[in-house]
This record gives sequence, structure tokens and C-alpha cells, in this order.
Amino acid sequence: MSQFNVVRRCYGCGAVLQSEDPKAKGYIGHELLENGPLGAPLFCEECWKTTRYNSAPSGAKASDDFLSMLRDARASDALIVYVVNLFSFECSFIPEVNEILGESKILVIANKRDLLPKKADDGWLRSYVAGHFRKSKLNVGKDDVYLLSLRSAMDISDVVKKIDAARKGHDVYVIGAAGAGKTVFVNAYLRGYANRSNRNVSIAKYPKTSLNVMTIPLDSSSSLFDTPGTSPENSLLSKVGPMQLHGLVPQMEIKPRQYALAEKEKLVFGEGLATVTLTKGKRTAMTVYCSNDLPIAKRLGNKLEDAFFKLVRQIGNAPKEISPSDFDAFDIDVEETGQRDIGIEGLGWFSFPASGQSFRLYVRKGVSLYISTPKIKAKR
Repeated sequence: MSQFNVVRRCYGCGAVLQSEDPKAKGYIGHELLENGPLGAPLFCEECWKTTRYNSAPSGAKASDDFLSMLRDARASDALIVYVVNLFSFECSFIPEVNEILGESKILVIANKRDLLPKKADDGWLRSYVAGHFRKSKLNVGKDDVYLLSLRSAMDISDVVKKIDAARKGHDVYVIGAAGAGKTVFVNAYLRGYANRSNRNVSIAKYPKTSLNVMTIPLDSSSSLFDTPGTSPENSLLSKVGPMQLHGLVPQMEIKPRQYALAEKEKLVFGEGLATVTLTKGKRTAMTVYCSNDLPIAKRLGNKLEDAFFKLVRQIGNAPKEISPSDFDAFDIDVEETGQRDIGIEGLGWFSFPASGQSFRLYVRKGVSLYISTPKIKAKR
């Protein structure tokens, strides 16, 4: 199975570490390079002298208070309504959350269906979403996934009926990453809400936590809890300034863009956001799915890293001066066959026919990547 292999790089200057040429960039002793702890920062000999440190990448996270609240949900056999951004959710799962939810009953609201091409098969999309939940060890089937395009006036009465039936008289907890559309969903829920209890809708601290939670009474003994969004720290959206964010977030249906890469050719995304290079393999057709407003440039360079970072340094609209140490690098050797997707959390993904290729990706430090079966499959 294909997997991303971290390219070991100097945490000072960002050069790819190597132990062959002491005079070349990124030189480090062979023993340290091969046997040094994978999670610890390594420095080339030149940077070691100046002792410049960077933080290691981090994934999506949830606070202790949030985890405590979910333990309450699990203990009370509550229904979990999990809202995800269909455009980019694959790396938003949090291991600690998954462990707590375990076999809990979960309904998935896959929001922002309108951003994906209309030709995409909805049945395939539901299976795709359910598959990612099951990979994260969460109990979700295709029939538990609802594709929505949440807007202020959307009718969600069918979903509300499903929630009421599935909760079996128990509480409901609405969870999801910040920006997934959880608040819009709860607002749509409230438009058709009828209070059948003697309690009021309220916003208050959840017991024994510092979390502000909206509580919506469902009957005399159960409630729907609108919980705070979890942190998207491993998304590219959390790594850019307002100007870049505007072009990164899709505002309308994505128009797929077609490219073909030969060996050593690369695609550069936006103003120094990310790059992907075909490092080995035959000419590969690629379909890119990202915001229509995000510029993509095709480049060729024998010195893969130097060409990219030279381009990055020439960018005038970047939020700050960017250096190689602001990026993580990953190599992936594709072992599967058939159509595959490689995605960058918060940016989008590219789809290609797998045939033993190797890719190198540079992304802003701390941003997560994934490889999976294709998200988009055309209707028959």
C-alpha cells in the first residue's frame, strides 16, 4: 500500500539531509541520518552551529474539555451528528475523538456538496465518505451519510426525521471541525424546531468544562448539544493570511483542471502554498480539484527544491518572507493500480492513474496529506 515517507530535512535551513557530500547543502553524518529518532528535529552541520529550531508538524487536535464532553456522550448512548466539509475532510479526524466514540451511532452530514462537480455520482460520494469514517474506526455506513449544501433557507426536514428516529430518545451531540458548516446546520435545524418541553434553548458552559454549548431541548429529558468546532491546525487554511485564504476557499462549483506531468515537472499551487513533482514514472495525466481562483503553474527544474524556493522567494503577495524551513517535504511511491487521489488538507486534491510513479510534495509545515481511492466518479 502506498504511504507518504517523510523526506528528512534540516530544521534550520530546510535543505534535504544527505550524508554523501560534506560540501553540499544538507550534509549530516551518516549514522545520525540513518538512526536518529524520526520525530526529533535534525540539523545539517552548517545549521547546527547556529542552533536554529523549528516546531515539528502537528495534526488536528481537540481540547481536554471537548474530549470530556464526548465521554459524557458515549456514556449516555447519545447519537453523534458529525458534520464534515465534503471538499476537504480526509485529514480532519482526531485519534482521541475516534477512540472515545468507538461504536457510537453516528450520522454524517457531508456539507458543501455544491462545491463538487454536478456530474459526480452521489452514491459513490456517500460510500467514499463512509469509507473514510470506517478507516478511522468509526461506525458509519453509506446509508448514514447525507450530502447537503447547507444554506440559510435549506429544508433539512428529512434529516431531522432521521435524527429523531436514530436517537431513540437519547441526547444528540453535533460535532465537526471549525468551518465545516456545523453552525449553519444547527440554524437550519432551529428553523423547523418545535419545543415540546418546559425548558428553553440556552447557551451556557457545559458541565465541568469551559466550553460554551448551545442546548436545544428535544423532550423532557433529552437535548441536542451544539458543540464548539474542533481545531483545523493541520489544514492549509490555518497557515495562510486573509489575502491567500480568499483564493484558497472555493466559492462555487469546482471546475477540474487537466495537466500532464513528465519526470521532473512540477505543479506549483498559489503563492508558495504547495508543490508536487513527478520524480519518477512515465508521463502522467492529472486532474486537479481546487478553488477556481487558485493559480496553478507548471514548472520544470533539474534541481527540484532550488527551483521551487527560488519561485517562492520572488512572490510579492506572500504573507511573510518564506524560506525552505517553512515547508515539510514528503515522498510517495505509489504501489496501487487504478485511479488514485493525493490530497492536501485545505487545498484540494489531484487524481491520476496509478502506475508505479513517485511524487515529492512540499506543503506548509504542519499540513496533512492523504492518498485514497478517487473522490469523484461520474454518474453512469
